[in-house]
Amino acid sequence: MSTLRLCVNALRSSCCRPRRLQYGYLTTRNAHARAALRYPIEAGLGEFLPPAALNVVAVDYQDGLLKQLNEETRGTEYEGMSVVTTLTTSLEDPFNILVSNLASLAINNHFFLDHLKPPPSKGSTHQDEMSSTLRTQITDQYGSIAQLKSTFSAATLGMFSSGYVWLVTDSAGRMAIIPTFGAGTLLVRSRQYKAPMDDLKDLDLRRDELVPGEPFYDEYVKEVDEEWDRLAKEEELTEEGAQAMSEADQEELEEMYTPRINEQPEAFAPVSTFKPPYKKPWQPGEREYHTSARTLAITDPSSRQSSNSYSGDFSDRLDPGKDEVNNLGDVLYPLFCVSVHEHAWMSAGYGVWGKEEWMKKFWSVLDWAKVSDTYARVASGTSAKFAKRSLP
Repeated sequence: MSTLRLCVNALRSSCCRPRRLQYGYLTTRNAHARAALRYPIEAGLGEFLPPAALNVVAVDYQDGLLKQLNEETRGTEYEGMSVVTTLTTSLEDPFNILVSNLASLAINNHFFLDHLKPPPSKGSTHQDEMSSTLRTQITDQYGSIAQLKSTFSAATLGMFSSGYVWLVTDSAGRMAIIPTFGAGTLLVRSRQYKAPMDDLKDLDLRRDELVPGEPFYDEYVKEVDEEWDRLAKEEELTEEGAQAMSEADQEELEEMYTPRINEQPEAFAPVSTFKPPYKKPWQPGEREYHTSARTLAITDPSSRQSSNSYSGDFSDRLDPGKDEVNNLGDVLYPLFCVSVHEHAWMSAGYGVWGKEEWMKKFWSVLDWAKVSDTYARVASGTSAKFAKRSLP
C-alpha cells in the first residue's frame, strides 16, 4: 500500500509541475505591469500630490487595476494582449465590461500622470514653457489662460461622480473641455467622441470674465492689463489714421449716418469704421459667473465676427457670446486630463470636500511643454496620429 501511495504521489507531482512552471512563465512574461513615470515617485508632485499621495495614485491604485486586469484576462483570449489592445477588443464584447473598464481606468490614470511633472524651482507653474502657438489659441478661444483654468476647474468641480475631465483639440486646433464619467475614456477608438454634437448647440458657451474673489482672478487681471497696454498702443495708431481722413470723407460719412426728418432709425447700427471705446472687461459686477460643467467652451475661431468692423478688441474675445454652430471635429485628440477621484485629493491631505483647493494646485505641476508638443503635432489641419508612447 505504501509503495502504491508513493507512486501516486510521484505521478501527481510530475503532472502538476509542468503546469506550475508554464503558469509562472506566462504570468512573468505576459502580465501587465505598471509603466515607469518620467519623474521619481518618492519626490512627489508638490502640494498637488505629495510623496505619499502620489504613491497612492501612481502605485497602489495603478497596480491594483493591473492586478485585477491580469486576473480577469488569465486564460482568456485577452491574455498576452497589451492594455490598449485589450481595451479596444473588449469594448466590442458586452460580456467583458469589467475587462474594458479596468483597462480604460489604467490607461486614463497613466495618461493623467504622464502629463505632470514636479513644480519648478523658480516660479509657481510651468506656464512659461507653453508654446506661443498654444498660448495664442487659448487666448483666442477662451479669452485668457486664466479663463481656461477657471472653466476647466468649474467642469471638475461640477462632477458629482468619479471620472476625468479632458482638454481636447481637433485637427483644426479647436479646443474643448469634455468630462468622461466612471471608466469612460477619450483615448481609444481613434479618439472619436461619439456623443451627438447637436446636443451642444444650445448650451451657453460664453467665456465669462472673472471677478474679485474667484480663483485665478489675479492672473486674469494681469493678462488683461498686458493686453490692454498692447491694444492702447494700437488705439493711438488708429486715431492717428482717423485724423488723417479727408474732410470730404468725413462729410460723406456724417451725411450717410445722419437720420433725415420723419425717417425712422434703422433697426441695426451701421458698421462703424472707428474702434469703440475701450473698457476693461474685468470690472466687477458686470456679469454672472457660470460654474456649470456643461460650459464646454467650444468655439470656431474662423467663424467669429465682431459686431463692428474692428475685430481686435480684447473684450470681444473675452465675452464673444453664445456660439451659433458647434463645428468641433469628429476626431478629438486629448491634450491633458485630471483624475476626479476622491482617493486623489483625500490622500493629498485635502479631506473629503477638498477638491476645489486640490484642483488649484493642479496647474503648478501640469507639463505645458508636453501639452504644447502634442498640440503642435495633432492640430495641423490633418488627422495626425499621436507619437508612440509608453503605456501601462
